[in-house]
Amino acid sequence: MTGTRNRWSPIPLVALLCLLAQIPVSCPGQEVTVLGAVEKVVILPWGLALEARVDTGAAKSSLAAFDLRVKGKMAEFRLPDPGSKEKVRLPVLGWVEVRTNLGKEKRPVVRIEICVAGKRFQTLVNLDDRSGLRYPMLLGRESLRGR
Repeated sequence: MTGTRNRWSPIPLVALLCLLAQIPVSCPGQEVTVLGAVEKVVILPWGLALEARVDTGAAKSSLAAFDLRVKGKMAEFRLPDPGSKEKVRLPVLGWVEVRTNLGKEKRPVVRIEICVAGKRFQTLVNLDDRSGLRYPMLLGRESLRGR
């Protein structure tokens, strides 16, 4: 018996560890949804799909509202849908003061139903003309909390 040794190869073990690292692990009772910086949002019942900027630094959510008019306790506006001139009427639930790079402004708040990452829920949004901004909706942390 001269100089022959049984050498063990680590390759199968490394391959097994790589496979195990790809198995998703979940905690019982805790379902976490991971969102990116930009998410597709569907506004219901209109079925309008748009991109929203996810901004956990912003407390409130904001939706682009064109030709916005508030009459009494109703807000009338057009959704950011280039193919539609239809106006939406929703009750104004309150007003919020928002800090912008130009100072502070008051905006009406309405409740809408949205679908984000397969989850459907109602949330409050303030209405603003976001035509100069890249995304027609901003999702703030209060809309995302607990979802």
